[in-house]
Amino acid sequence: KVKIDEPIVINEFILCRIFGNALDNAIEACERINVDDKFILLSIIQNEDNILRISLSNCSHEMNEDKLITEKSNTKLHGFGLSIIQKSVKKLGGMMSVRYDNGVFSLNILIKSK
Repeated sequence: KVKIDEPIVINEFILCRIFGNALDNAIEACERINVDDKFILLSIIQNEDNILRISLSNCSHEMNEDKLITEKSNTKLHGFGLSIIQKSVKKLGGMMSVRYDNGVFSLNILIKSK
């Protein structure tokens, strides 16, 4: 779902880092879980104050949202996605939150789009 009424004035490289890492994490989570109804939902909504709300939810196995670590064997090369997203959002002056609830991982981001 995408609803953008005004041009977005955000560094394209930083925005690509956010989307690339978020989608990569969601795809990998779906690949790891053994359920019939796998899903990734992405919503990008720009409000009247030019705040861009990016919400991404995906199916996930149970996890502790306070201690998010990679499940890959080589932790020196993997497990940086959420920290890259967080640093990128912070660089844009935005806010980010993550949540796990009943088989669903959610990432929510708010950033100024002008």
